[in-house]
Amino acid sequence: MSQSFLIACEKGNRKIAELLLEQEVTDVNYTDEKGRTALHYAAHRGYKEICERLIAKGAELNYEDHNGETPLYFATLQNQVQVIKLLLGHHARTDIADEQGNNLLHLAAKNGQKPLCELFLDHGIDIESTNNTGETPLMLAIVYRKKILVDFFIGQGADVSVKTKKGNNLLHLALPSGNLPIIETLLENGIPVDEPDSNAATPLLHACYNNNIRLVRLLVEKGADVFQTSADGISPVYYACAYNQKQAVQLFLDRGLDVNYQTPSQGAVTLGSYLDFVEQAQNLSSDSLYNLSSSYTSGGESLLHLAVKNKHLYMVELLLRKGANINIQDESENTPLHYAASNGSKDIVALLLEKGADANLTNIREQKPLDYANIRGFNEITALILGEKTGTNSEHKDHPISQSSVTQNTNLAPLKEDIKAKLIELKELFDASLISEEEYNEEKKELLKAF
Repeated sequence: MSQSFLIACEKGNRKIAELLLEQEVTDVNYTDEKGRTALHYAAHRGYKEICERLIAKGAELNYEDHNGETPLYFATLQNQVQVIKLLLGHHARTDIADEQGNNLLHLAAKNGQKPLCELFLDHGIDIESTNNTGETPLMLAIVYRKKILVDFFIGQGADVSVKTKKGNNLLHLALPSGNLPIIETLLENGIPVDEPDSNAATPLLHACYNNNIRLVRLLVEKGADVFQTSADGISPVYYACAYNQKQAVQLFLDRGLDVNYQTPSQGAVTLGSYLDFVEQAQNLSSDSLYNLSSSYTSGGESLLHLAVKNKHLYMVELLLRKGANINIQDESENTPLHYAASNGSKDIVALLLEKGADANLTNIREQKPLDYANIRGFNEITALILGEKTGTNSEHKDHPISQSSVTQNTNLAPLKEDIKAKLIELKELFDASLISEEEYNEEKKELLKAF
């Protein structure tokens, strides 16, 4: 009888459970193979009346299953407020946690349940309690985008200066979701706008990398430093230029940034060269991307040459995906690889080699890309080209951008966020008449397939 009753509770057969309970249940604390009692399952289902009758018959309130989880924990998982109040009213223990160290307040924070958070705080659960990874309830509210709880915990005095075990602050936790209301709240409560994360990347650098212009604007308005770089010299301006983020570039210019400012990284780029590229690209015919192997500017450079010359990583990637001739030569027979090796664009060199660029092609001076890298002292580029020629570096599996310390943070650019950013950039290219409507729709379709 006890086993049948437990199964009825587990399966959610409320009427059967009530009928069986009317009969004599010999052992209300009978457990299944997982160590769970009928009270575990009744609490999980929110069967308040059955829980009351089980308690009256002597059900153990704090019985732990094989994972150390009690009926109160089960009720909290499903936000069963009435059952939770019942169990707390009978003095159920609140000092319980799951295998990840999440206590009842952590669970309520993840689920966005303000009434439960208030209830658990009233019953003595520490607002600064941490799970196994060092996360407080406030941190989880930020990660799970629960704005109402972010406000609530801060209002209750939660420490906004706490950091994760990796050293990231609350603002860093909010960046992947790009939730502006939460980010603004954190900034208003004293979180430093320019504090770098564990990979030495500032919030503004994250925003530029993800092409989140609204976040870029907010951070700049709050005083973010557009010159502050990561450990390897990557700046927000670099990403804004390299990824064709015209709105961000314009915002920096409006804030007084010198058009001749040059980023202090190996793949340096100036705002002037960026604007020059956009102007020249717009002068090409509207069907330029359908004739990538034959479209040249008045200076004898293809659109791919222009993109490499001005170090626009996303544009190079886009042009190659659309069928641009990777070994196309200008009037002096220089290939895009010549350009990249000459101007120190290590990331673009890696991309071109990965896509099959011929490192043995010479220009009219009989010079190869390797010669330019050697002359200019770009040792890392020299190593890349030599590795390709000898076959020791035939695959560059990392995307060029991922080689910087900024992108070693797994939360920096989740796949869907990256696709959203590229969709925005694609729309900007279309609006600037750099691609046709048909091209725009085709590329958009390909990006959406990845969702």
